[in-house]
Amino acid sequence: MRPGGWLNALKFLPLMLAVGIGLCINQTRAVLEALVGKETEFVRTPKHGVSSRNENWIAKRNRAMKNLVPYFETTMGLYFAATVAVACIHGHFISAPFLCLFPIGFLYVGSLSVHRRR
Repeated sequence: MRPGGWLNALKFLPLMLAVGIGLCINQTRAVLEALVGKETEFVRTPKHGVSSRNENWIAKRNRAMKNLVPYFETTMGLYFAATVAVACIHGHFISAPFLCLFPIGFLYVGSLSVHRRR
């Protein structure tokens, strides 16, 4: 997987967990849409189509769908950031590192989604 073996890859585990947490709202939306029978087509992420030196991928990047999910993800990130602050204020220092996974994940995924919409 990486030079240094799987022990070296363990340092990326918290980031992987945070991103997985951040993706849960979008995945929940997809599951709920399937449960209520909403037919949505699978849309493959378009390729950038850069074929010459005069083109760049930034101008050809794909746009995200416009819905409220990125704003909900960002709101959840801010909520969990406040939760981390409350945990630290009340002396729950052991749980604070685990709680930090939630705001990091939600704010990362939400901010990337909002940025892709522009």
